[in-house]
Amino acid sequence: MREQLFLGASQIKIMAGGGISSAYDPIQTVQFSLEEMKAAVQAAADYGTYVMAHLYTPRSMQRAAKAGVKSFEHATMMDEETAKIIAAEGIWVTPGPQCGRNWHNELTPDSVRRKSAMVRQGEALATELILKYDLPFLFGTDSFGDPKRIDQFQLEEGSFADLLIVNGNPVQDLDLLADRNNIRLIMKDAVVYKNTLGNTP
Repeated sequence: MREQLFLGASQIKIMAGGGISSAYDPIQTVQFSLEEMKAAVQAAADYGTYVMAHLYTPRSMQRAAKAGVKSFEHATMMDEETAKIIAAEGIWVTPGPQCGRNWHNELTPDSVRRKSAMVRQGEALATELILKYDLPFLFGTDSFGDPKRIDQFQLEEGSFADLLIVNGNPVQDLDLLADRNNIRLIMKDAVVYKNTLGNTP
């Protein structure tokens, strides 16, 4: 971790729990001890930054909160007790909802399908808890699904956002990003640095 800070990392992300798409990585696992998480948080604080954690389950979230982790990436299996802890500690949450989309194909292992179903089942409750406890949240890009259904999380007046609006679909054609004329709007920390949306593409 310190090596990454030496190389210029601005934050540190730890994999504090299992993942969905990794076939041999059980989602319920907690992959760092409390002492290891605290060491990561301390090392990051020594460099003037913080730790974020990839996690899904209440057990991993509660351990990360106790260690001083500042941002939870996913957290979609949150329960009420954990939501209260997140609120009390002022931890940010980046849900990255899957929005109900089944993104698997015939090559997807059964273990991945099962984990994905578990996470999708938790999304509705996590959304309710984020709103109920007014948890600070970010909207991340680590999500699959129909954008028309991503209406549970909205930017509000006074929010800060980093946004890019691109002419075309970079998921289908990444070369679009090589031409700066295709990048129609650039917003960083809610400050607009480029806006050609009023112009003809």
